[in-house]
Amino acid sequence: MVMSRKILMVFGIVFLIMPGLSAQNLRSMSFNGATGLFMVPTGNIGWERSAGLEFGYHGILNRNSNHLFNLGASFFRFAELSFAFDLQDNNYYDAQNNDLIIGTKIRIPSFNRDTSIGIGGNLQLLNIGEDRYTNRRFNRAVGGYYVAGQIYGAVTYRSTFFGSRAETSVAVGKTFYRGMDSSIDFGMGFDLLLLPQYLDRFVHVIIDFANFSYSDSPNPRISTNRGILNTGLRIDLSAIPPLNKFKFTIDALLTDGFDEGRSFSVGAVFGVPL
Repeated sequence: MVMSRKILMVFGIVFLIMPGLSAQNLRSMSFNGATGLFMVPTGNIGWERSAGLEFGYHGILNRNSNHLFNLGASFFRFAELSFAFDLQDNNYYDAQNNDLIIGTKIRIPSFNRDTSIGIGGNLQLLNIGEDRYTNRRFNRAVGGYYVAGQIYGAVTYRSTFFGSRAETSVAVGKTFYRGMDSSIDFGMGFDLLLLPQYLDRFVHVIIDFANFSYSDSPNPRISTNRGILNTGLRIDLSAIPPLNKFKFTIDALLTDGFDEGRSFSVGAVFGVPL
């Protein structure tokens, strides 16, 4: 019931703002390095007209801050490989919580030029360097290093809504981890170009909503049991003529906006064709 209300609220927000916006296809990095929105991967890969390399960073700022460093590469115009290192503050159990995420995605040919389809997955090496979480207050071992993985399919569709261009992405998959349940991963997001008649293609409004986070062991303040709403701006500096051969985006957003663990995040991605 709570999840249904959240989904309806997200759609309501999008439908209210969409008439004043239009969308421009923009391929930047999600938090875990895959080409995507903030949490939700898209059907695109980072570079589809040539090979390319890109570097990214996102910081999540709250009482438990963390820093995500990303590296991505695209090959053969249909495949990408990504890496993310999540450097986190010590968690509630006074244990380190640093993670490595290795991802890959294949773009499948589509008969519709407005549709992109991708199949991907990632391997997550979580809580690296910790044999166990030790709660120092109660001197009790409660966990440690473990491995998780995710597989997913993503579809991105570009269309017109009330005279405005919109890019919508949907991802469905499954996360595998120790003691896993039967939950299915589902995420949906929108990339909307803000006031193009005044701002050209510089500023994008991005909203994504998912029942999964960027990894199975995210920033401890981000909810993993409820839907995660992220919304903010993605500024495309490659719209500046001297930079149009490169990828250069800046993100500023609210993460996990419906829950107590809501945080502010900033990030940037820079890429070069090869």
